[in-house]
Amino acid sequence: EAGPGEGDLGSPSAGAGGGGLGSHTSWDGSPQGSPGAGGGGYGCPTLSDGSPPAMGGVVLDRSSFELAALVRPSGGGAPAPCAEIWRRVVEEEARLPGRWDETVAGALDAVRGSDPALCAYLAARCFVMAGKGGGGAEALAARDERCASTLWLKVASPVVLEVPQGYEKIHVRFDGQEHARWVSSDRFLGAVSDAGVVHVQGMGRGMLAEGPGASAKHFCAGAALDISQLMWKRERLRRLMLRDEDVILLRQVLVRGVSAALPRCLAGDGGPMAHVYGRFSVVAYPFAGDVTKALLRPMARTWSPPQSEAAQRAVRLLGETLLSQCAKAKRWDLVALFLRVGVPCPDLSREFEEACGPDAAARRQWRRDLLAAAGGLGMPSLL
Repeated sequence: EAGPGEGDLGSPSAGAGGGGLGSHTSWDGSPQGSPGAGGGGYGCPTLSDGSPPAMGGVVLDRSSFELAALVRPSGGGAPAPCAEIWRRVVEEEARLPGRWDETVAGALDAVRGSDPALCAYLAARCFVMAGKGGGGAEALAARDERCASTLWLKVASPVVLEVPQGYEKIHVRFDGQEHARWVSSDRFLGAVSDAGVVHVQGMGRGMLAEGPGASAKHFCAGAALDISQLMWKRERLRRLMLRDEDVILLRQVLVRGVSAALPRCLAGDGGPMAHVYGRFSVVAYPFAGDVTKALLRPMARTWSPPQSEAAQRAVRLLGETLLSQCAKAKRWDLVALFLRVGVPCPDLSREFEEACGPDAAARRQWRRDLLAAAGGLGMPSLL
């Protein structure tokens, strides 16, 4: 099994500072689950003036220690039911002593770490801080972007293809002209905008005829390409050699468009390159507005065993939202609790479809590949 920071799909937050359970401390700085100094349970100490002490910005009143006894009972006993922990936090405004990651990411890390009691506490705090009601439910329904980044890096494993000038033709409808025309990519001036606005040498301003991602002759988003056939009697295509940190940044560019800061691999000469062969699915072209760059990912049939295994693990075990993670962990008490407070029920059949960006055609092909990796059994159902 891969360890933290090595693509362990069970823990997308791996690494120091990532919000993992290892970053939490108990109220007295002792390991989680310990009863604290003195070994006498969770009494309520006071300062010399009779006021309760504070730790981590939380006043240590009796409710704090009572809640600590529910979440981390002394003597190794079982924690209290999640619904009771939730009630203490939401209705009585109790808080645990110490510093905790009181976000939906922290709650996700807790349930992934088989700690439902802590998950209930952190989710309740997130709910309260978002104003309870609809705002709190919306906060708990947020997607975990770490999941998308993990799938992007370990499963999609994208490549940036260098497309030589003039290698591709793009369908453009020019201002004042009724019919669109095919234009060689070596005639484009500057970047293509996110809206598909282009400027072509000798022809002026125009728009991509079928819209961004769908106007190229070969590199249309979602299209399946055999690079070997594409290069028949033509110049060999090459891909950029990417580091993991570059691959993560590529997804930010894919999602945010040309306004995003370009990673170093897309600036200047792009660094070292290698020849590329095989079957790929087009994720985006022009990528980052550049007609000399295409973003591709390997088709499922060419995935390596580690890629296929990572995809299967994600489908079975990794939740994109807190509610779906609880369902996959079979924590039905938490599922029922979150549904009661208004957290929307996720559609697990469409889970992870945004991992490869916003283009609808690219999403459909990505979803097909995930289903294929799951053995053709389909995505899991919350029911």
